[in-house]
Amino acid sequence: MTITLQPIKQRIIDTYIQTWSTGLYSSRRLCTYRRFKTDFTLETYLDNIPNKKHRIALSKFSLDSHTLEIERGRYTNLEREQRKCKFCNTNSIANEYHFYLCAQFILN
Repeated sequence: MTITLQPIKQRIIDTYIQTWSTGLYSSRRLCTYRRFKTDFTLETYLDNIPNKKHRIALSKFSLDSHTLEIERGRYTNLEREQRKCKFCNTNSIANEYHFYLCAQFILN
């Protein structure tokens, strides 16, 4: 009798992906990650950005592992609405969206 491991392996992978997805969408964090990460695959930018420092920076940015006020405020128990951008005078919440798409234009 031959035992094939492929169905067992696939079941383990499927279970892991389901757990990953459930955890992702039940987390109060990872808002940026959820916005762009739709499936459990390697992101193409990891292969397409040759500079390691840039890949790391972009990964940290997408995983909410940075020092913008939206994250800093979590550690000081500052209400989300009070985590304002310190780079511009728009009185906006300093989240990834604001920093990447809005504050960059204001700073230049």
